[in-house]
Amino acid sequence: MSNVALTFYTGLKNPALFDPKFDGSQGTNRCHAPPKINGPDGKPAARDVDAVTAWLDLTTNPHTRRQKRKEIERFMLWCLFERGTHLSSIAVNDVIAYYNFLTDIPAEWLGPRVPRGPNWRPFEKRKPKNNALGPREIDGIGTVIHDYAKQSLSPASIRQTKVILADCFQWLTKVRYLDFNVFDKKIISAKQDRIKINVERHIPSDLLPWFCQWLDNLPADDKTAIRWRFTVAFLILTGLREAELASAKMGDVKCTKSKGQLRWFITVTGKGNKVRDVPIVRIETLMRYRESMDLYPTPLVGETTPLWIPLRGKGNVTPSAIYASIKDMVKMAAKDLYQLAIIEQEPQKRSVLLNYVDVLNKMSPHWLRHSFATTQVANGVQLQHIQLAMGHSSITTTENYVTIEKNAMYDAIALAEKNHPPLPLV
Repeated sequence: MSNVALTFYTGLKNPALFDPKFDGSQGTNRCHAPPKINGPDGKPAARDVDAVTAWLDLTTNPHTRRQKRKEIERFMLWCLFERGTHLSSIAVNDVIAYYNFLTDIPAEWLGPRVPRGPNWRPFEKRKPKNNALGPREIDGIGTVIHDYAKQSLSPASIRQTKVILADCFQWLTKVRYLDFNVFDKKIISAKQDRIKINVERHIPSDLLPWFCQWLDNLPADDKTAIRWRFTVAFLILTGLREAELASAKMGDVKCTKSKGQLRWFITVTGKGNKVRDVPIVRIETLMRYRESMDLYPTPLVGETTPLWIPLRGKGNVTPSAIYASIKDMVKMAAKDLYQLAIIEQEPQKRSVLLNYVDVLNKMSPHWLRHSFATTQVANGVQLQHIQLAMGHSSITTTENYVTIEKNAMYDAIALAEKNHPPLPLV
């Protein structure tokens, strides 16, 4: 495996996938009739790579396409390197084996988040949860050596993998490339649970003031700090996904007039290529950001400047670039908060601060989206309005955030109850 692992980074271009022994042209699950999709030569698709590429081409949203490509690429590499076969010949027991593999991923398949190259691996290695905080690494005392021997995907990630692969195989069966859908949940008894968002991943209301003040204390003229401040404020104000922020242009911001008031919106394309207008209730946030970046305060009609302005060159903005920038920011904030925690004399306060250090270390751009939703629920905004702003296809998804507010309500009442006058004994 160690030698084979060096070719992981070639992904769907791996030479083995074009070898007649492994390209799927002689697959045992191939439909006997010619498929209804063509390969790059204009003839009916004969290889797995060509069929999968046709399936990927159905998805025009860049973020969704990357997610689908990641999952099918992982699976095809697993078929090749772990089972010695190809997509067109796997059986039901292979599918079950792959699900088990995702709960116990070998070290050879794990690597850091790096560009494609010999060090790239299909799965990103991460620190164990019990060492996610890593304060001993921060102060340099007793550095922990983390064990990356094996790793498991989260249950939510595994469910998403099942959904994407089942969709792929269902389509390949419908276009008669494959004879049978081995991912049919009725056959393998793999219940496809609805992927439930983890609404707990939002910035705690007690932490947010400190975090905002920390951002404000960064150098006023530092472009990176300016963009950090804008990103945090804008995502909490609008609830955009990081992929939506990455693809947005300044010209997508538009102004309308209603009831004598100017109303600002940004038009974004979300999941499923659904276009929606999201309110910008504090346009001054965007205007100050533009001025700090040497731009005219209000966006111009048709302006192609990326909303998340690149600091070097004029390259395309990617969700991964936004993710990496936010992770750099929260790690820096976590280190500063840790320094405050270790000098705190009161044990209870120190424990709270250390917990917030853990929160900051785990934070990602999507937490800011969740913070938008929980804030709107707490402020009594109707769920239908929140659903429209966030681009949820179902109100059921938006209702997840009500649970957070119920918990906050319970805590508030429980705290008040401590000061309640004595009640009759029952």
